Amino acid sequence: MFCPKCGKEIPDGSTFCPSCGTKIRETSPTEEVGEIFIPSSISDNLPLMARNELSKLSASKQEEFLEEYKRKAKSSGVAYVLWLLLGWHYVYLRGWGIQFLFWLTAGGLGFWWFIDLFRIPGMVREYNKNIAIDVLRNLKAISS
Repeated sequence: MFCPKCGKEIPDGSTFCPSCGTKIRETSPTEEVGEIFIPSSISDNLPLMARNELSKLSASKQEEFLEEYKRKAKSSGVAYVLWLLLGWHYVYLRGWGIQFLFWLTAGGLGFWWFIDLFRIPGMVREYNKNIAIDVLRNLKAISS
């Protein structure tokens, strides 16, 4: 079991987190908590906070999250193809300001363009993490 606030592992049955002192949510025996119904290939790439919040949602809400996340998530493969085509990868990741700067400097005279070859997977991963948090936030706002 993990603390919902700090994310550190805590012993099962604890009422408080030994690291940060957060009270652990008490659940009724009929309530299913802690189970994530989305594929591990996706859930393993989500931030810990998003996984903790997903485990508190019902299976139908998790399915809604998954559909919206898949619709908004970006792919490294597509980003690489766009990177080759005049450096359109920042547009793909919704970075219009940096995209214009990239074009204005001709990809940093090629240096920036080359460095992005190695940065693209991290940029896509960070974008997808932010999307997961936004989707969860919107799902919770709609539910309440």
